[in-house]
Amino acid sequence: MQEPPTIAGRLKKIMEEQGVGENELARRAGVTQPTIHRILKGESKSPRITNLEKISNALGITTTYLTQGELPSGTGVAPDRDTSDVSPRKPTSGVAVAHGPPILSALGPFGTLRAVLSGVTGGFSKPARESKPKLKLNHYPVISGSQASSTVGLQEALTQAIEKKYYETTGYTSKDVSFWLALEGDSMAAPVGVSPSLPEGTMVLLDSGKTPTPGKLVLAALHDGTQLTFRKLIKDSGQLYLKPLNPSYPLISLDNQTNVLAVAVEAKINL
Repeated sequence: MQEPPTIAGRLKKIMEEQGVGENELARRAGVTQPTIHRILKGESKSPRITNLEKISNALGITTTYLTQGELPSGTGVAPDRDTSDVSPRKPTSGVAVAHGPPILSALGPFGTLRAVLSGVTGGFSKPARESKPKLKLNHYPVISGSQASSTVGLQEALTQAIEKKYYETTGYTSKDVSFWLALEGDSMAAPVGVSPSLPEGTMVLLDSGKTPTPGKLVLAALHDGTQLTFRKLIKDSGQLYLKPLNPSYPLISLDNQTNVLAVAVEAKINL
């Protein structure tokens, strides 16, 4: 298929393929929405190269392709673009291959997110295109804290995020099932001067492949999965607890009805 002849045309095509709107692209790229709108409408005849580089990185493409539409020799796709990777991938390595409700009591001392999400369809890890040499970005689905209030809610939210292609990028490569959780409330907002502090709106990347050891921030299922909570895992006098970073909230004791599903590996805070 012939590539659009203009920057505006190529940008519009890629945004449509990835299901990314002007506001979302502006947030990812750190470029104002009016600037992106002018580029899309062809009103900006010579966009700043710095803005184009930011946009290219956010979309996982090369600046050369965006500005010149050049294709690598011997192929019919733009540099670093895999047309089979536009839509969410089908699950690989056993992700989401089973169906039916999760049975947390059979997960052992620590549950696995792979088992809890057994009913979710679609992929959880979507590798992005390399935007620069030696820089590999990956896409993971994004859900809100209120959507992840239970294991059933988590399944539904991740399925919806994958279907709508609502992803956030990172250079981190998942060890197993991973996704971004947008925190709500102030239970993980530490007092002033205390670190770490994760206020409302913080995006936390969770990976079920990481070992949940004391001191890690974790997502845990309580009461047979009817409640999920994001807390710091601690150990005191041989007993494990889930501790909020905000001291106004109580400790939660870990018992047989509690399973750690995933461990936080990265956080993004909007300033």
